Amino acid sequence: MAGRYNRSTERSGGRRRSAGPNGRIAAFIDRDNTIIEDCPYCKSRDQVRLLKGAAAGIRKLNLNGILAIVLTNQSGIGRGYFTLEQMQEVNDEMRRQLGLEGAAIDAIYFCPHRPEDMCSCRKPATGLIETARRDFNTTDEFVIGDREEIDGEMARRASLKYGIVGSKTLLDIVDEMLVLYRKDR
Repeated sequence: MAGRYNRSTERSGGRRRSAGPNGRIAAFIDRDNTIIEDCPYCKSRDQVRLLKGAAAGIRKLNLNGILAIVLTNQSGIGRGYFTLEQMQEVNDEMRRQLGLEGAAIDAIYFCPHRPEDMCSCRKPATGLIETARRDFNTTDEFVIGDREEIDGEMARRASLKYGIVGSKTLLDIVDEMLVLYRKDR
């Protein structure tokens, strides 16, 4: 079963997200190597380092009324490398650092399973997207991640637009998605 980690009381400066003409808009964002530096099986708050452009990209989503929802595979839990509490500590530190730069995450959804567990929530499966859609009643979404074979494939399976950070920053991808989104309206 997928997990949801949401501390809505910790939103920093985030205004209530408005609905678009067809409902709520969401950006589904990968965590590791998209928002924070990828450290193998990150389990401590002192390992958390925001990537360049991450806070600015999320802040821009916030200012445009788009939900910023993190979707992340965390198989280190299923493998016994770190605990749920340690993952929450990492997420809390990520949120704290983002908040210092005026950016807020609306929710974090994670898959704790190993690849061989064959669950429906491990990306590139779409279980995390489906859960977030239900919880937030979203009708327009896009995906931002770092891996074509994981995040891009998940977006394709869900028929969503997506951007891969690669040599770009999260802010670069947010800017591109906002242009695409406005063209579709």
